[in-house]
Amino acid sequence: MPNICVIARTNGELETIDIDEWPDFRSIQKVVGGMFAQVPTTFHMEFDETWGAEAGEQKTVVYCNEMAALKGLEQNTTGIARTINRELGSNGPLLGDLLIVSATEDFMALQD
Repeated sequence: MPNICVIARTNGELETIDIDEWPDFRSIQKVVGGMFAQVPTTFHMEFDETWGAEAGEQKTVVYCNEMAALKGLEQNTTGIARTINRELGSNGPLLGDLLIVSATEDFMALQD
């Protein structure tokens, strides 16, 4: 399975980056635009058959701007944010740019 970061921007753009190390504090802040919070979700990233041997489902960690509502950030309407919002229900919607880390169990253990 791949170890990746997905940057989901409110303008609809998605950027996927292969990673070898867990994103550091400043990297997360840069993506979400300030202080960040981890979104409590059980969302799992799914990799279809186009990923070959890496196809399957794996855990994810979602980071958002902690002060998004106070800053008046827009709702993130990317497909991945909409999927997570359905799970969050009344605890959503996700606002602003998001950083989503999806990785193997061993890699997830590296999270600070």
